[in-house]
Amino acid sequence: MLNTVKCYEALSKQYDKMLAERNRLIDVIDWQRKKIERLEDVNKYLIDDNERFKRRHNMITDRNIELCEENKNKDNFLSEISQHIGCKPESSTYKAFRRKLDELEIKGDK
Repeated sequence: MLNTVKCYEALSKQYDKMLAERNRLIDVIDWQRKKIERLEDVNKYLIDDNERFKRRHNMITDRNIELCEENKNKDNFLSEISQHIGCKPESSTYKAFRRKLDELEIKGDK
């Protein structure tokens, strides 16, 4: 009988330990779920941020390409003009260049 009581006490202690461990693990699971929810919220925010930055980057890249093309056109035009420096205002070359300058809204010295 004494042996049975000792076995019961040992089993009772083991059961209490297992019960405490189970409760601790349930608390850990709840904490992990909450942590996952917070991380998912942060992840959504970061994904949205990333999309905004991608759109902004694409806009800047497109504008940069436009400006490079515009600059190339102006460089070509300036190179062409520099070959004809000294042309008379009545020449057709001068008039053609003046039209191009007017289109670019560049005023001449008058």
